[in-house]
Amino acid sequence: MWADIPVRRHLALLYTLAGVLVAVAGYAVVVFGSGSRVLEAVAGDSVAVFGSGSRVLVAVARDAVVVFGSGSRLDSNFAYAHTLCGHEYFANEDFEKGLVCFRNAIKIDERHYNAWYGLGTIYYRQEKYVNAEYHFGRALKINTRSSVLHCYRGMALHALNRNSEALDCLQAAIRLDWKNPLAKFEKASVLLSEERYEEALAELEILKDFAPREASVFFLMGKIYKKLDRTKQAMLNFSTALDLKPASSDVNLIKSAIEKLQMPEDSEDEEL
Repeated sequence: MWADIPVRRHLALLYTLAGVLVAVAGYAVVVFGSGSRVLEAVAGDSVAVFGSGSRVLVAVARDAVVVFGSGSRLDSNFAYAHTLCGHEYFANEDFEKGLVCFRNAIKIDERHYNAWYGLGTIYYRQEKYVNAEYHFGRALKINTRSSVLHCYRGMALHALNRNSEALDCLQAAIRLDWKNPLAKFEKASVLLSEERYEEALAELEILKDFAPREASVFFLMGKIYKKLDRTKQAMLNFSTALDLKPASSDVNLIKSAIEKLQMPEDSEDEEL
């Protein structure tokens, strides 16, 4: 029995890595749009993924969960497998099962910061921002050098209107990774809410170099220019955002912003 434990741990690791391959291969299909079918051989079984867009992502997430689950069953004390399974449940918007997986990982290894982060992402998606900030904070106590963790804690703090703390977190995220686009975007959003318009624009001008085809950047710049009564520049940025072919729901927001451009400033707070 005891001699079998190392073998089971190795098999658990193999299944976990196989799950990563399934997820990565599937997401690559969506990103690059190449072909309508992916066929991956994992642990002797063929996993066929058909379709495109969100249907592919859902199918991939389910397949990855199956493989990650095999890893956690082979070795129930393998925290990494539980955590990856939790992230795939999150991608599939099965939040309750995701919470269970992340909590199981923490029971095994209380310092598994990725599981604390996973809990935070679920609570953030559920708009339970107090819980999200707490769990991101727990993850940060374990891994203080993570730009991503500082960024997400800053986002949660911003949602709680704790803007000064949010800016500190987001600035820390940028110091750790000056190319972190989400941290720069969220910092600009906090500066906008603080009516520090010129500072927000300066941050977005830098971000444009990193994300030249991100519609949300130009949309946010348009909103700031509108608040500064610089109508021509606002129109230019809204039009650029529209030209970048955003999602249909975002198209409606941009068109609405263009229609309202000649109206007095209102309380709109739409975001892409």
